[in-house]
Amino acid sequence: SYRTLAALSPSGASEAALGLADQALLEGRFADAARLLDAGIKSDIANKDASAAAAKWILSGEASLSLGQKAQAAAAAGRAVTAASDESALYPAAMLYLETGNAGKAQALADQLSRRFDPDSIAYSKLIAGEQLMARGRLREAIDQFTEARKTSDTWAGRLKLARAYVEAGLFTEADSELDVLLKRRGEATALFLNDEPSYRYFAPVYYYQGRARQGLQRPDAAEAYKNYLAVRGESRDLLVQDARRRLAALQ
Repeated sequence: SYRTLAALSPSGASEAALGLADQALLEGRFADAARLLDAGIKSDIANKDASAAAAKWILSGEASLSLGQKAQAAAAAGRAVTAASDESALYPAAMLYLETGNAGKAQALADQLSRRFDPDSIAYSKLIAGEQLMARGRLREAIDQFTEARKTSDTWAGRLKLARAYVEAGLFTEADSELDVLLKRRGEATALFLNDEPSYRYFAPVYYYQGRARQGLQRPDAAEAYKNYLAVRGESRDLLVQDARRRLAALQ
């Protein structure tokens, strides 16, 4: 469908590049995603479509991060927030900044979101704060921050953050409950920011953390969750894939 769309018009080609890159990231084909995005960004710039380029810079940063290219990931985040200022750019850019050791820049984006009046922006600012706490190993405070974010706006991204924090804290029953909600609401992951931009790449970790939660609860279906994750990620070499394979082997 995306390839058909690409042949219709320049805007169709731009949207198709974003969708195909999202699919590639979902499946762990990071180099493929990077190539698609590089071509798409060049086309968007030529067509003076800053908004479309900003969306692709976010995915480009995520692809670079997965390929171990932290400097490129941080640079892509910077380009995205220069071209766009909505939460679909600021929130994932902040996540990229945190992953690349730029906590100050991430905090600046959180502050920008927190000054807005809509609940989603405020909730995303709280998620950034919670992620910073997670990075420092302050799990209890991170869980409190993610819970506060959910009270402000019950976002799919917030539920995923909370589920991950519960898993890392060993609160497997609570994590399993959150993951059930994420699976029931999986449709929200297709356009996380309700702006028709594809974002299903964020869904894949749900299966991994479901495996972790079930394994912690000593449930026999933990292996099934890991298999589901590996079926989505294919031959990707990211760290979660390696850990999922190790855990699955231990269960069999």
